[in-house]
Parts: sequence; C-alpha cells; structure tokens
Amino acid sequence: MIYLATDTGIKQEITIPRGLQEDAPTEIVVSEDAHIVLNAEEESCSEYIINVQDAHLNLEVILDKGARLTVNLSVNSGVIIQRGRVGENAKLNWVNKTFGSDVKQELASEVVGVNGESSVHWIFRAGNKDHLQLSAHNIFQGQQGRGEIVMKGVVEDQAQVSCNGMIEVGVGGRGSDAFLKEDILMLDKTAKIDAVPGLEIKTNDVKVSHSASVRHVSPEEIFYFASRGVEESEARRMYVEGFLG
Repeated sequence: MIYLATDTGIKQEITIPRGLQEDAPTEIVVSEDAHIVLNAEEESCSEYIINVQDAHLNLEVILDKGARLTVNLSVNSGVIIQRGRVGENAKLNWVNKTFGSDVKQELASEVVGVNGESSVHWIFRAGNKDHLQLSAHNIFQGQQGRGEIVMKGVVEDQAQVSCNGMIEVGVGGRGSDAFLKEDILMLDKTAKIDAVPGLEIKTNDVKVSHSASVRHVSPEEIFYFASRGVEESEARRMYVEGFLG
C-alpha cells in the first residue's frame, strides 16, 4: 500500500512499465492534498485502488497504445478532479464510489486513439444534509471509440445532489458507440436531486444514447416487506442494497 501526502503544486508521477501484467491491484491512500499522474505504457495491464481521506486530489491518467487500466476511487469529502487520456486500442475503466458529506467531483475522460474505450461506473449515497456535486464527461475524438457512463445513487434526509453526465463526440469520432445512464433513488421527500444527462454530437455515423430516472420508495413496497415480517429500517436497508447492487 502506498501513502501519499504531497502539495498540490507538485506532481507525483507513477509509471506502469510497458508490457507489465499485474495480478494484484496497487492501493494508494491520499490523506493530504495531492496531484497524481498515472501513466500506463504500451500493452500494460493493471488496477489501482485509491482511497481519498478528507483531501483534495488532482488525478491525471494517461493510457498509451493497447494499455488496460482500472482506477477504483473512493471519496468521503473534498474536491476531486479526474482527467483521462486514452490512446489507440487502450481501455480505461473508472470506478467511483462517493459516500461523503461535502464533495465536488469532476471527471473528464478523452478517447483520442482509434478503438479506444473509456467507461465510468459511479455509485454514490448522500444523507444527513450532505452536498454532492458530481460530473462525468466522456469525450470521443478518435474513430471507433467506445464507452459508457453509469451513475447510480441514493439520496435522503435533506441531502442535495447534482448529478451531471455528458457524452461528447468530436468531428474525428466517427463510428463511436457510447451510452449514458443516470439512475437515482430518493428515500424521502426532503432530499433534492438534479440529474442532468447530455449529448453533444459533432459528426455522423455514431451510436449514442442517454437516459435519466429518479424513483421513490413507495409505501406499497415497504408494506410488501412488512407483510413478510421485515421491519421498516431493515426493509429500507435491503432495498438500497438491492438497488445499488
């Protein structure tokens, strides 16, 4: 496990050597403000687990030709900036978990190489007057790009959440195939959620779609659990786990 505590003005660069195939993930704990650059060289394959503990993080990820990288990021508070650049035949998989009080988290991932892929899977939960500002942006500049954005969260107890997703296909992104999905569960009427999906298409011959839904737990669903002997608090817990699962 790597512990990082650096000034935001200093880049901490981590290089994944060409052709390296790592069997186990590398864990990083960020306990103070940090600026990290992950550079995955050609044909490498690895996974990084990054745990941000009450800190601000600027994270840059660069994938060279044919590289494969999964970045698993957990956040409880702070300002998080994530930037990705994906080369030819490379694949970047972002996995974000945001369970915190006050978080501003922005992700922008750019596919510049032919047949590059950028996928974002993001789960979050907000309660107890939490404030979350979440943004995910996939940009396709190279031909035959692929990827998805799936944002799924639970909001309750006077929390306020802004959930913005965007897919952008540039003039060089012909043949791109991507989708965006936002799925939010509100546990009570005191919470507030703004779910905003967006598309910006600047070329032809693409396959792109988006959707957003906000649902509530109905009294009938809770009654269904109660009729089988499950108390309301446990029923809500099971419902949330099933939704996020």
